Amino acid sequence: MDLSIIIVNYNSGEHLKRCLASLKDASPQWTYEIVVVDNASKDGDLTGLQKAHPEVHLIKNSKNVGFAKANNQAITQVRGKYILLLNPDTLILKNGLDQLVKFMEDHSEAGAAGPALLNPDGTRQPSCRRFPTPTNVFFGRNSLLTRWFPRNPLSQSYLLMDLDGQKPVEVDWVMGACMILRHEAFQNVGGFDEIFFLFVEDADLCYRLRQKGWKTYFVPEAQAIHEYGVSMRYRRRLSMKEHNIGMYRFFLKHYQFSLLMKGLLSLGLLLRLSLLAPLTGFQETER
Repeated sequence: MDLSIIIVNYNSGEHLKRCLASLKDASPQWTYEIVVVDNASKDGDLTGLQKAHPEVHLIKNSKNVGFAKANNQAITQVRGKYILLLNPDTLILKNGLDQLVKFMEDHSEAGAAGPALLNPDGTRQPSCRRFPTPTNVFFGRNSLLTRWFPRNPLSQSYLLMDLDGQKPVEVDWVMGACMILRHEAFQNVGGFDEIFFLFVEDADLCYRLRQKGWKTYFVPEAQAIHEYGVSMRYRRRLSMKEHNIGMYRFFLKHYQFSLLMKGLLSLGLLLRLSLLAPLTGFQETER
């Protein structure tokens, strides 16, 4: 088996159906299997999905175990030389799968790679970045400084928006919304760290891949459309909380801080969360 495609689903409804349809339309030349892990969605029964896509192996969880744990759960059951992690709010464009697998075949040092992720209007998303640090984290995609000054050089550098997008390039990490992994490399680092419930587990994985000598690449000739935030649209503030907690855990795990710095870091992330939450414009809704 060449490729195992894993989709972790949570309240993604019609987007999941369109994602699976895009995989069929992609017509990959490589042998592949598809596993969908449903994290106790509340937006409908997936029985119809199984009838429409009998090739899909469905795993149903009784509760939302998070992104990292759900992927680990599925990866223990797959056979592919490569693993494609795919969000249900993505659409793989033609030849995208073939290009990603071919790139991994041609680059034995690659532990992970990601395609160019595009917004529905065709503009590029910042899908690869530098590793988070206590400084550059304040220049992330949703930070106030990036919102107020989107062209500032620190945000541009952290989000790697200066890449020419014409040829593959080694990067620090790529987003787990669409990430291909070498199964051997994934096992080499022990899989996802399940202390991350949602967000930052992809950066942590790529960080540990680098520590083991594996490289991560951005492969722009492979493309996917990503409708960012579908699964969290009804729980925006909770998602923001998990993102900040994930960042804090990443820093504590990979960097050495004094007690004073830990306190300042906690204060800074709490302040960021308190400032961003009123600006989301989303009403928290339980689904």
